[in-house]
Amino acid sequence: MMRTMLKVTPRPIKRGARRALRTAVQAWIKGRTTVFGIPTSDSSYDTLTVKLAKEFDCRLPLRARLGNGMTVRVARGDYISEHILAHGYYEPDTVALFHRYLKPGMTVLDIGAHIGQYTMVASLLVGTSGHVHSFEPDPDTFALLRRNCRDNGLGNVTLNALALTEAPTIQTFYFSYGEDIGSNSLAEPRFFSGRTAQVQCIRLADYIRTRNLDRVHFVKMDVEGAELGVLRGGGDLFEGTARPILVMEFEEERQRAFGQSCATLGAWLTARGYRLFRIGPELTPYRPSASDPRSLNILGLPE
Repeated sequence: MMRTMLKVTPRPIKRGARRALRTAVQAWIKGRTTVFGIPTSDSSYDTLTVKLAKEFDCRLPLRARLGNGMTVRVARGDYISEHILAHGYYEPDTVALFHRYLKPGMTVLDIGAHIGQYTMVASLLVGTSGHVHSFEPDPDTFALLRRNCRDNGLGNVTLNALALTEAPTIQTFYFSYGEDIGSNSLAEPRFFSGRTAQVQCIRLADYIRTRNLDRVHFVKMDVEGAELGVLRGGGDLFEGTARPILVMEFEEERQRAFGQSCATLGAWLTARGYRLFRIGPELTPYRPSASDPRSLNILGLPE
């Protein structure tokens, strides 16, 4: 008896079912790491766990150590995390600026904190007399950020699971694939995973007022194109005589996703008395140009 072989195309998983399956995979990963601990290398995870995590965009934690000696949980396969795992730091030239400008007693804002590299570096540098306020709207990334701060006993850090924007609102947050969770954004990223969430957004000025922050000395901001909205929502923070030092990402593609440009962002800052420098092994004066690399870190010093 002959059998006809048919190629069957699997039906796509409906959104509700995918969410339920993702929750189940997350529970599986949590159970595995609870029993066996957090591994230190990619190869420590079995093939099934890796495939499930990739299919349902779940984070597989790995243990690493920052260049300052702090322990840190990173996300397997994520671009930033892999740099930390291999080298101790992501963006070492920018980390060096933290060491150059941060002093004990300072107040620091880490806006777009990711898993917490800069939060952890700043916490150590400003000491118990200073404070770090960190903002990360992605729930999964925030969980790693919170765990990293808890594991290192960082009592001078306040964590906020929300986004900063020009006006208080609830907005759609778009998730990139797990290989680049740093590209998650309030505008659809280049490698959009199809997954979204609704996140709370507030004005920076409102946060400063409710927290009774007398002075903000240093702001690191990497919010995938939403930088100008954060600045405009800062009230007089970037207008007065006690303006903070700024470290920001300039990326033309992400600025355009919000209807802006690096030129607009740079002009807004220079109009408020900031001198801009491109961060690298040396600081060089910066003016946005069509020949810029895809992504740059920029230092803003108030005159």
